[in-house]
Amino acid sequence: MKAVKLTPEEKARFHFGRGVEGIKVDFASDQLFSALINNYAQLYPREVNGVIDKFKGGEIELSSLFYGLKFQPENQQNFPEKSIYFLPKPILNYKFSDDVFQEFKKFKKIKYVSKTLFSRIAQGWDEGANKVRAEDFGIKFLGSKFAVVKEEIEDINLDEERLADLNLIFTSSRPRVRIDRWLGDKERDTYFQEHLELSARKLVGCLIKPFHYFLMRGDIDERLRASVRVMAEEGLGGKRSIGFGVYRSCEIEDFSVPETSGDCFLSLSSVLPEKEEIRKLISYELEERSGYIYSGRGQAIKKEKMRVLKSGSLFSGEVSGRIADVLPEGFEERIGHPVYLNGRSFLLNFGGGGSGS
Repeated sequence: MKAVKLTPEEKARFHFGRGVEGIKVDFASDQLFSALINNYAQLYPREVNGVIDKFKGGEIELSSLFYGLKFQPENQQNFPEKSIYFLPKPILNYKFSDDVFQEFKKFKKIKYVSKTLFSRIAQGWDEGANKVRAEDFGIKFLGSKFAVVKEEIEDINLDEERLADLNLIFTSSRPRVRIDRWLGDKERDTYFQEHLELSARKLVGCLIKPFHYFLMRGDIDERLRASVRVMAEEGLGGKRSIGFGVYRSCEIEDFSVPETSGDCFLSLSSVLPEKEEIRKLISYELEERSGYIYSGRGQAIKKEKMRVLKSGSLFSGEVSGRIADVLPEGFEERIGHPVYLNGRSFLLNFGGGGSGS
């Protein structure tokens, strides 16, 4: 398994679209697949159908885009430089005792958990009761979106209250002017456009830098690696023409995931399940996919709406998912190629604890 680590510039801006809670902080596997295949098609147009077939057959698997934090000491004697990689918080029922109710309220808002905390959640999940007792995990909060276990940050020796108030992902807005294409300056409309901003934060003796990464598994050849690097240079998300979504560096490295002994599976990608796979669902959230197709010339075409299972969804057995063509009927000749939504799963073994009592 490989991790593609994408390091942004300081105060890098991203536009990943909007969800029900406002501007999105995540970039799903189906969006990542589209960006990757578009760049692959530019580099190797004759081979693109072959690599798509590998994704369809499960020979190549792709996760969603996640976050990591790099802890860099100001003085080399303070602590060794380290990075913590985060995974999506499993979509489960979490149980906290009444005396730590405030911790439960904080944990509900968390979107990403460290690999170590992810492993403890997997081991502590009680399938029979369909819940996780989480108060004994030693959870510590890094701002409102990230959670780790206390052992992971003990050597950094930072104030817990300051870490809990840490904010590395901002939602900002900037004024824009919409000018009518026919009337020009006579018809102007001012509006505000929201975006994400990733920024490093300096605490006493430590600089904390956020970065992105995603996982790939399977037949990762040099052509796919080249497409990944071009994708990082081209950028991810929207508004790239005004400098959004660009990364300073791209590294492809080996990666290990938490291993558990359970019989269930959690997906690190968005999943579009086959009809017979729906019965394996245990816990999940849905997310709508829509938008427009800009391929070719002329007016944009609206995609067929689909709903996918979000990263972090849990299944009772293995599921494959599928890649669907979302090009509306009647536009095949005009576009000249299929338009795919990647709903293939990226599964991790999950479970290992609980008696069902």
